[in-house]
Amino acid sequence: MERVTKTIRAACPRSDYRSTLAGTDVLEVVYDVYVPRGGPLGEPYGASEAMGLPVVNIVFLHGTGMTRSIWEWYVEYLEAETRRGRWPFRLGKLITVDQVNHGDSGVVNRGKLGTTFHWVDGARDVVKICELELFGEGQQQQQQQQAYNSYNVLVGHSMGGHQALACGVLSPNMFQLIIGMEPVVKMVHKSGKGRPIESDIRLGPESIGSTMSLNYFKAISRKVEDTFDDKEGYIEFMRKRSFWTNADERILERFCEAEYYLEEVKQTDGIPASVRVKTKTAKDQHLISYLCLYPYTVWLMNNLQWIKTPVVCLVGAKSRWCPPENYQLFQERIRNYQRITIPDVDHLMNIENPDTIAPLLLSHIRNGVSNANRDQLHTNKDDFGPLYTKFKAESIGRSSQAHAKLSKL
Repeated sequence: MERVTKTIRAACPRSDYRSTLAGTDVLEVVYDVYVPRGGPLGEPYGASEAMGLPVVNIVFLHGTGMTRSIWEWYVEYLEAETRRGRWPFRLGKLITVDQVNHGDSGVVNRGKLGTTFHWVDGARDVVKICELELFGEGQQQQQQQQAYNSYNVLVGHSMGGHQALACGVLSPNMFQLIIGMEPVVKMVHKSGKGRPIESDIRLGPESIGSTMSLNYFKAISRKVEDTFDDKEGYIEFMRKRSFWTNADERILERFCEAEYYLEEVKQTDGIPASVRVKTKTAKDQHLISYLCLYPYTVWLMNNLQWIKTPVVCLVGAKSRWCPPENYQLFQERIRNYQRITIPDVDHLMNIENPDTIAPLLLSHIRNGVSNANRDQLHTNKDDFGPLYTKFKAESIGRSSQAHAKLSKL
């Protein structure tokens, strides 16, 4: 597929004043757009019959500490598989995003990032990107052609899963399928006496602090570094001491290459200029992302019931990252929710088990497209008269007599 890297102004203003160092700072988001050769509206596979198939656009959201590079293998897999077989759709745009304080976005925003990363702000950024990429390019006729007969899928892991669900609240009709890999929304930590501390869903937006224990924070901190003596030290850390030590080699190699960063240090006070080996994602911003689940997740907890997009939740049978209360909340509040528990898989399933996860993604996308109605495919062209009559009947009266009277109005 052909890749174009783009930068867009992030959603502004941010949801917390501490998201930026200055009130006038505007953050940016770096993202990649992949399209099949020939373009999403052409004939990428050379078959004229493909022109009548729905166009599937897929957006990928990474978890804390990762970057958009982890999805490159999935892009290649999806293209190869859809070329190999006959599917009820054709690929359109595949979009991968670096959150504002991660990867290339983190580099662009250095000197602006504050001490808060509201996860839902990341969802606002995604909605803004997709308004442009999936509904907003070109003149009106081109926009209509672009959206017509399309089916949009949002895939998110961990923090990215949280943001995917938030997108379902913020823009209910933008995506026709949400696939979350262990979305982190509700966490329960233990007190020093071993008693569970369950975050109160009634907390208001002004609640401060996190439920993360000091020991838990220390354990996470040991897995995060951003400055190294040389490239060898960087590679050694990423492969042997980071969160990513069990990642699939095909993904880890790309991730290591993408996160490697040489930072120029200017001469100051007689100290000569130099170059430091860094990760693009700063350690403090990595940790800030963990610490900012609460209290901001309360907004999503209180709004899950407004998600009408079908949600498929992939859960690792070996994972202990999210508590049972997290998935119980989804079951109780998301109206169209399906949980898939995957044997022998842990929390980092997307980077550790791509050969298991990728076929599942493709299978659920195929099923979703096959069962999509004309509203979900953006192919409806309604006649106002009959539509208005039906609307009145459904909205004002329920009895057959009322329906008969309303139809005459």
